[in-house]
Amino acid sequence: RRMAFKLIASIINGQANAVVFGCDSRFYYQLIPFLHDHVRVIDLFHAFVDRGKGAENWSLPLASRINQRIVLGEYTKQQFVDLYKEKNLPSKLGDRISIISNAVAVPDRLPEKNVAQALNVLFVGRKGREKRLALFNAIAKKCFDDGVNAQFRVVGNMLTKQRRDHAISWHPSITLLGEIRDAVT
Repeated sequence: RRMAFKLIASIINGQANAVVFGCDSRFYYQLIPFLHDHVRVIDLFHAFVDRGKGAENWSLPLASRINQRIVLGEYTKQQFVDLYKEKNLPSKLGDRISIISNAVAVPDRLPEKNVAQALNVLFVGRKGREKRLALFNAIAKKCFDDGVNAQFRVVGNMLTKQRRDHAISWHPSITLLGEIRDAVT
């Protein structure tokens, strides 16, 4: 396994302006020690799971090597600042944490647009409450009801038994394309 990390790291290290970006992956955190200093390391972090079991702790020994941490809100940023303090890590590591909220502000009044072709709206991902598929479904219904020329498509495994726990009655204007199983080359 160590050889695999060394091989992957050697390819990355050979790039002049290399950037690695990872999220909640033991593989990612295990790769970081093999990367040279010129490689920029960026970490996207969703939320603390459980102190002692989550990625917040897997990544803790690498905090000084992570050039930038991206979190979704002030609460998670503060959790990291507190954890760094608790573990006697330099407080300046908190300055490397950036917040990018997981939301988009929508104005009360949208501008008029002249669109000749249908608007294509695509969701790619897994089924889970935090993905807000019910909102996607509601938007498709509203567009359909208002006569908006739009096509809605969903890519992902939405139909397996374990995914039925959050059942959605999909609006007929949404096309479920299923799971992508082709290998990426």
